[in-house]
Amino acid sequence: MTIRTIATLTLLLLVSAALSFSQGLYWESNTTSPMLKEKTLHSTFSYMPGMMRQASAENGTATIFRLDRKVIVSINEHNKTYSEMTFDEIESAVRKKGEGIDKQKNILAEKMKNLPEEKRKMMEKMLGSASAGDPAETPVTVTKTAEAKTISGYACTQYVLHQGEKTIMTVWATKDIAGYAAMQKELQEFGRRMASLNAANGKSLADAMKEVVGFPIMTQIGETLTTTVIKVESRPTSHDMFEVPNGYQKTPSPYLQP
Repeated sequence: MTIRTIATLTLLLLVSAALSFSQGLYWESNTTSPMLKEKTLHSTFSYMPGMMRQASAENGTATIFRLDRKVIVSINEHNKTYSEMTFDEIESAVRKKGEGIDKQKNILAEKMKNLPEEKRKMMEKMLGSASAGDPAETPVTVTKTAEAKTISGYACTQYVLHQGEKTIMTVWATKDIAGYAAMQKELQEFGRRMASLNAANGKSLADAMKEVVGFPIMTQIGETLTTTVIKVESRPTSHDMFEVPNGYQKTPSPYLQP
C-alpha cells in the first residue's frame, strides 16, 4: 500500500467520521471490490475527540489516528509490532517522492525530444500529453441529486462527485444520526491536511466533501470500491484503545522508507 493510498483512505475515513459525540462514536463497515473478488473486508471504527481507530480482524491490523498528537500509528497484531508516522514526516516523504517523479518526467521529456516525430507522438499518447492538462488541477465538483433510498436502515440522499467529465465518487449520506458535526471542524482540518498527499484530487476533494450533508452510509469510488456502513452507535471507547498495546515492538515505518 502506498502513501498516496493511505492518504486517500485516510481522507475517506475522516469524511465518514465527520460526525462525533462527546461520549464517542462506533461504527462498522463492509468493503467490496472486484479486486477482492468474492471477499468482503469488514472494518470497525472507534472515535473519541482527538482520536480515531480503524481495525480489521481479518488482516490483524489496526490504524490509530491521534489527531491530538499529529501521529498515525500502524499496528500489526500478528507479529506484535507497530510503527509511527508524524503528519510532518508523511508530508515530507510525499514531497520528496513528488520531486523524484518530477525529475524523472523532465529526464523523459528531454529524451522524447530526440525521438522521431511518429514515435514521440506515440509515447505522448501512451503517457498522456501535457497538452491534455493535468488531472490534479481539475477541480472536484459535487452534485446533490434527487435520488434517495434507505441503506442500513437510514434514509440517504445521493451526492455525486465529478472531476471534469469523470465521476470519481458517489456518496449516500444520512442526516438521521443525531450529533452531526459536533467535532466536525477538528476532522475537516485534518482531512484537508491529509488531502494534500493525494495529488490526483488533493485539496479540491476535501473541499468538495464539505458539501456532502450528513454521515456517509455508502461510498462508491468509481466502479472499483464500495464501502457500506452497516452499524452506527454512540459508544464511549477507553483511551487504552488509542494507545499501542504493552509489549509491542516498534519498527521503522515501511511508508517512510526510500
